[in-house]
Amino acid sequence: MDIALDSLTHDLVFTDGELTTVTGLDAIAQHVKVRLLFFKGEWELNLDEGVPYWTGILVVGPDLRAIESLLRQVVLGTPGITSITSFSIDHDRSARTLALVFEAVTTDGLILTSDDFGPFVLEVPAR
Repeated sequence: MDIALDSLTHDLVFTDGELTTVTGLDAIAQHVKVRLLFFKGEWELNLDEGVPYWTGILVVGPDLRAIESLLRQVVLGTPGITSITSFSIDHDRSARTLALVFEAVTTDGLILTSDDFGPFVLEVPAR
């Protein structure tokens, strides 16, 4: 069980003045998204935790294979994820965005897709 976060704003979700919780597939999906949104160096208690966005992803001329591998590791390393059945990033050069698209199997045997936690799109610098 985890405290629910809004899939677009990432704010806490309240129902009738009480914090809402998520469980099962929803909790795993939320955990994947939180891990993907966690920038390396952002948590002062462990500067090595997180995704190295500033040095490996949000750079001019990003290495798409390296980014795909890195984000795949983040998803696969999330508690509750046992395997990834498909994984890709859609790079739209004109919009300068990367969209993550994947399907993974959870410990419950359920299938989690990137659609389960709302859009995950990164804006990347132009070359």
